[in-house]
Amino acid sequence: VHLSCFSRDGRVLVTGQRGRHPLVKVWDVESNAQVATLYAHASGLKSLDVSPCGRAVVAAGTDTSGRQMIAVWDIGRAMRGGFAPMTLRHRTDYHVNCVKFSPFEEDHVVTCGKNSIRTYRLRKGQLRGCSVDLGDLKLSKLAPKGLTQKGRKRDDFELNDFTSLAFEIGYGVADLDQKKVFCATVTGAVVQVNYGKRQLERVFQLHDDKINDLRVCEGFAVTASDDGFLRVWPVDFSDFFLEAEHESAVTSCSVSADGLQVAAATRTGSLGVLDIPSHAYRTLLRSHAGAVTGVAFDPDPERDEMATCSEDGTARVWDCATGEQLYEFAGDAGEVACAVAYRPDGNVGLGLPGKNKAGRALAVGFGGGVSRVYDVATTTTLAEHRQHKGDVVSVQFTPDGSRMITAGAEGNLCVYDAKNGYLPVKYLATALPTDRVRAAISPDGKLLATIGPNGETVLTFDVETLKLRSPALVPPRLLRTGGRSKVLAFAFTPDGKSIVVANDDDAVSTHSCADDRGDGAPRRVGRGLVTGPLDAVAVDPTGVFAVLGGRDKSLVAAPLSGFAEAFAPADRQAKVPSQAYGAHWGAVRGVAFDSLGARCASVGDGDAVYVWSVDARAGKALAASKARDLLGVSFDIRPGADGGAVEDAGDSAGDSADSPGGVDGDAEPGEPGDAFEPKPKLAATPGTPERGILKKHPTPAKSALKTDGKYGGGKYGEDAKYVEEPAEADDEADAEAEGVDAEVPEPPVDRPDPPVEPGVDVDPGHTSGKVTRAKRPPGKKPVLHPSIRPARVIGLSTGAAAAGNESTESAAAVAAAT
Repeated sequence: VHLSCFSRDGRVLVTGQRGRHPLVKVWDVESNAQVATLYAHASGLKSLDVSPCGRAVVAAGTDTSGRQMIAVWDIGRAMRGGFAPMTLRHRTDYHVNCVKFSPFEEDHVVTCGKNSIRTYRLRKGQLRGCSVDLGDLKLSKLAPKGLTQKGRKRDDFELNDFTSLAFEIGYGVADLDQKKVFCATVTGAVVQVNYGKRQLERVFQLHDDKINDLRVCEGFAVTASDDGFLRVWPVDFSDFFLEAEHESAVTSCSVSADGLQVAAATRTGSLGVLDIPSHAYRTLLRSHAGAVTGVAFDPDPERDEMATCSEDGTARVWDCATGEQLYEFAGDAGEVACAVAYRPDGNVGLGLPGKNKAGRALAVGFGGGVSRVYDVATTTTLAEHRQHKGDVVSVQFTPDGSRMITAGAEGNLCVYDAKNGYLPVKYLATALPTDRVRAAISPDGKLLATIGPNGETVLTFDVETLKLRSPALVPPRLLRTGGRSKVLAFAFTPDGKSIVVANDDDAVSTHSCADDRGDGAPRRVGRGLVTGPLDAVAVDPTGVFAVLGGRDKSLVAAPLSGFAEAFAPADRQAKVPSQAYGAHWGAVRGVAFDSLGARCASVGDGDAVYVWSVDARAGKALAASKARDLLGVSFDIRPGADGGAVEDAGDSAGDSADSPGGVDGDAEPGEPGDAFEPKPKLAATPGTPERGILKKHPTPAKSALKTDGKYGGGKYGEDAKYVEEPAEADDEADAEAEGVDAEVPEPPVDRPDPPVEPGVDVDPGHTSGKVTRAKRPPGKKPVLHPSIRPARVIGLSTGAAAAGNESTESAAAVAAAT
């Protein structure tokens, strides 16, 4: 989800997807139910709006041929339990970045795009448009010099690009010639247009870079720009009277109904609120801005924390109970954080004079062969080493915390003495396959497991001596080719006597590693748990079941006792009782359990972290082939992220026989997959689910962590009729009128909905009278900031996409409206 908007009364929420065949969904806020799913565009959904009466939705995107298309739906009946017919679908050669209903005239919309500002009137089921006279406007003459020189040369047509629009709000002005429309541009300027005369009146240069969003309220306006500034202006734009500077581009903003607060979302995934009366700024949530590559729980259950690392170059520590970000550790510029691990004994224990103190150590592997160890409590760096030529893709501690072992992408292992300043003491060149470097230490601390040189076996070493044990563990052969299968992931069972191995043959096998006298062959095998390779394996602390993460975006829980004997037929091996949960946007790359087995976290190609609560009784019931839902989302979910609730597109999207042009049917409230009442969707589960392994927990009313402010009845109703009227003179010769007869391509039915995650409620910080940039504590490289993105899955969302962090853009709208 990358677009969202509310109706004026706050009763209707409309969300839009990104990518190909985007869906537009309509929600009843009061009942927390989805009431309609709309579909018209082939791709490029850019803008959504709800009419002032709340009974119509307009969306702008592109059709299958790449032409700009505007679609309008009547949602009046959908809000009463009916369907939402499409009233028109209009194609145009004018570029559209933003479309909004006019508050000045019924049945009118205004659009803006490249070198184009247009007004449209809905007549006879068609849109008739007229362009605003821009004269010889050349924004390049006003644009900052640095902006015009960015990269390639940009001509006047490209710089006359309007990104957002807003209408002047005021009372007592009835003449249309006195009403104003404001349009933001890529050059940091805002143009003022006379709505009635359709003429350009004034140009205001407000920012040094692109303005991504513009909001106009009664008495003031707000702009959000790529230069990192959120600014509040009087409506005449004479000079801003309040601004907040951010670390990255501000991609979206929204003003609360009372006009006292402004929510702002940034490209790096943070969401904050600026309180206008007090000038106080508080950060509601922060998030990773890239794919999450690793996750680890604090081994001390009393702290109830977990750490994640991401391609954005940071490692972050989160409070599992509230979903808040507690600490952030950043690598050097350009570094990618690849792996993270807590030291089990919870003691920094450097063994150096003056540095033996209590605390908790967090090790992070970075790109370029660098590994760093941080003291979480003081946010200081305890040790830093560069012992690998490739990225450090695995970091492990022995259970007693005396040894740390890192694995590099070049295939080598390094052992460090954690009690003596984390000094390297052993180095082992293993010639691991560079595309699949994995390492794991057994719970008893005796064995170290890695993938063999050919990638087809799992090797075990003695942790103390790094002596290779025999035999190598060999996964089942490929069914299709009869050749060897490639090992992708593995994990020890809690007793340390077995290893669970996943390979590229869609098979999961268990192997004994209790002694070195075995043959390395699999003992039990399960197949067909996911459709594709498995990249993540974790066994719960009780040893009853394993959670598997696949490249097909699924998370699967399967009891180890349900696997078949290795010599059993393939169809018997495929009959493993299991439960599949759809939540991730991309492949699942990492899974981890906490020390008590009460929670499970999963991460992957998306920028969100999902935390699940585990029902041990349900796991045992599943092992006994009694269907119970094993996993449940541990946090509520905000719009924009699917925390374990995946709605089948085939159930919610489709052509309605009563709608012109293939209007989609609507999902009924309370159906599975309802984004406001998320429930994990089960797959391949025998019988009727009675109990969930993953259970949803209520959202905390308040965050436990306080943080200082970083900076000081219409025409669209159920019975509406569109009356044909004679053409008028103001419908100029260039008026466009196109029918609603084109075929609409079917949306893919197997595509999961994006995650949905609500924002985090945080106590306000200080209310200083001045909005200023926060100072980083001296000598402390890591940055401390609150919250988590989409907490409540934990959805650390966020995503630095070309259009900004779209998922947090939705959160910004939600935060301001509520």
